[in-house]
Amino acid sequence: MTAPNSASYPIPADWQNFERLCITLMSEIYGYKFQAYGRSGQRQNGVDALGILPNGDVIAVQCKGKDQGYGSRLKPKDIHTAVKETKNFKNRIAHFYILSTCPNDVTLEDEAVQITQSHLFQGRFPVT
Repeated sequence: MTAPNSASYPIPADWQNFERLCITLMSEIYGYKFQAYGRSGQRQNGVDALGILPNGDVIAVQCKGKDQGYGSRLKPKDIHTAVKETKNFKNRIAHFYILSTCPNDVTLEDEAVQITQSHLFQGRFPVT
């Protein structure tokens, strides 16, 4: 059997299906129900989906459909923009995930690590 992280999966046909996939994935990872945050057209302050854990922690998710069929590539500035948008989110975020259709990229991962290190020093959330 092929391990999930070594297989290729087709990119969802549109951003709505990608967002639903992200919600399902996060629900499976955490074992608790995640849901879309708001609806299309509403100001979401950088959060597309969230889950509230039994201890009250809010896990926030930003879904970024990029590359093949969605348009542009994810860039480090996109990560900073997504994180900056969460400043107006009304709930305390325990962990912030940016899920993307783009391939793994060391530059993007390094950017998330740098933001996480800075955030943890300030008592803010990690970024994955």
